[in-house]
Amino acid sequence: MKSIAVYFAKYKIRVNAISPTGVMAENLKEKSENLIDFINSLHPVGRIGYPKDIAWAAVYPVTDEAKWVYCSVADIAGDYSAVKFQIKKQDLPS
Repeated sequence: MKSIAVYFAKYKIRVNAISPTGVMAENLKEKSENLIDFINSLHPVGRIGYPKDIAWAAVYPVTDEAKWVYCSVADIAGDYSAVKFQIKKQDLPS
């Protein structure tokens, strides 16, 4: 991504990325409440993300206020990516 950002900078084209974690989807809404509670507990903010949480991250880079934002990666994960853990199959709710 860096080489692409450097190449297109001379044309005033900004290259940025969004790196989201999983979000609530229709098929997940159909799962058991125990599973959803478990997924929520994995996130330090206490809940899974929603598509609108990711969408707002896509708005800023295209605004005039972001003229100086080149080659950035927005980690939109509700701090999920900051948590180091390993899930074992026996830890999953039934």
